[in-house]
Amino acid sequence: MKNKLLPCPFCGGDADFYQFANPKNFYYVRCSVCHCGTDGFRLCHMDSTPAENKAANAAAWNRRSAEGGHR
Repeated sequence: MKNKLLPCPFCGGDADFYQFANPKNFYYVRCSVCHCGTDGFRLCHMDSTPAENKAANAAAWNRRSAEGGHR
């Protein structure tokens, strides 16, 4: 299932997932327009899957977005 990312709370731009080069399975979300984003994290060093980590980052981005500017 694809994680839906809400628009950027600052500029309304589209957001997308990015993966850190090292370590693997570590993601963050960033706006394609103003480049604001989450710090990025993964749920568990060894046990979490990429899908679980993307879902956790989407939840952090969407929670932040829902509290701020654009909806």
